[in-house]
Amino acid sequence: MNALLATYQSFNERKGENLLASLIFNRNPIELTNMSSDIPIGSDANYVSTHCEISPVPLFGINISEKVYYTFKKPLQLELRQDGKWFFAENETLQVVGTGSTVEEAVDDIKGHLMFFREYYMKISADKLAEDAIQLKKTYSEIFAA
Repeated sequence: MNALLATYQSFNERKGENLLASLIFNRNPIELTNMSSDIPIGSDANYVSTHCEISPVPLFGINISEKVYYTFKKPLQLELRQDGKWFFAENETLQVVGTGSTVEEAVDDIKGHLMFFREYYMKISADKLAEDAIQLKKTYSEIFAA
């Protein structure tokens, strides 16, 4: 198992979200690829490139505190990638990116952005938004479970 996948899997299991189980149920394979050539990297010995990605991985919810946990109606797909020493977690649909020096920091960062934009779009009136932002407001309201 390569280092980036192992790190994400370990992080997800600590958060109570078993990545391998989600892959079995969702039948959504994770593939680590070299971003510059898109050639799959098969072993730790090949983990030479610092430009790689895991694509996609599910995010099931956001734990704010011991008593507050926001879930999504269906798992939110995150694109995780590494560029040099930085990790990125991105969801293109919601136009949001998290960054960090570890996978955990990048995922935590995107969770913070998701919560910020959820609150922002819940509070603002649609007549104060541009057309693209109105669509994002609708999308944010649709992805979170009640």
